[in-house]
Amino acid sequence: DKNLKVKPDIPSRGAAPYPAVRRIFFQGKFVTKKHGLFSDIFLIESLPKDYLLLLHSKSLFVKFQRFNKMMKKRIEKIHQRIISACRRSGRDPSEVKLIAVSKNFPAETIRQAYQLGLHVFGENRAQEFKEKNKCLPADIEWHFIGHLQTNKIKYVLPEAVLIHSVDSLHLAKALSEFGQKRRLQIPVLLEINTSAEASKFGLEPQEALPVYGQMLELPALKPQGLMTIAPFTDNEKQVRKAFALLRTIREKLQTRFPKAQVRELSMGMSADFEWAIEEGSTMVRIGSAIFGARGR
Repeated sequence: DKNLKVKPDIPSRGAAPYPAVRRIFFQGKFVTKKHGLFSDIFLIESLPKDYLLLLHSKSLFVKFQRFNKMMKKRIEKIHQRIISACRRSGRDPSEVKLIAVSKNFPAETIRQAYQLGLHVFGENRAQEFKEKNKCLPADIEWHFIGHLQTNKIKYVLPEAVLIHSVDSLHLAKALSEFGQKRRLQIPVLLEINTSAEASKFGLEPQEALPVYGQMLELPALKPQGLMTIAPFTDNEKQVRKAFALLRTIREKLQTRFPKAQVRELSMGMSADFEWAIEEGSTMVRIGSAIFGARGR
């Protein structure tokens, strides 16, 4: 492989069954090759401890290349589906931002997606976000899209450029206080539960106008729009109804607060993002359609 550069052998520390160690530079990472009794093993270095990859030498590069090609095809297909959905609804594709949801995927998988051209990523868990942010390219645009507890705001800011999941006035006030202390202006979206499902976070639709109005008064907060999660069903009518409701709420907000910024509609995931775009989404949050099945 043209990207493969082998460093001189360096002695092992004497622990059998690894009599020799070699350092290999592959795809921007140093890889340690240990010659074992039955097979060679590669350890990809410089990753967080939890994400250390242990791979069999015979399949390391083949698996890496296959996964890379598979992800590239998925990304290309997602972009094409976004363009097609925009055309069907008379919209410009540049109006829709693709956010790659990387929850539960290791930093190295995100790095692969980054090298394939994705630079906008969304994380759901504050602690996981903090760890990944440390070891990935500085020009990644991070969005926080999961439920955020007030005691974990410090893990997310100031690195996240937008928090999609402000689901209470209490959280909005805590974010504003955090921003005031650090002289930050914090862009946020107000999360609305448009599906009426008790398992979901978010305000009731009728609460949106009064709470958004109060958020506009908070000194360090910059409300940008709304976010929702559609009901977990393949019933197109029900899903579109939830998306259309969020769009209607945005229209009411724009009428009530004509000088306010209420542009963004963060809605649509892997199973329903095309419907979301046709209903007015400006941000789609896509995970499994890019990365594949997600671990826990």
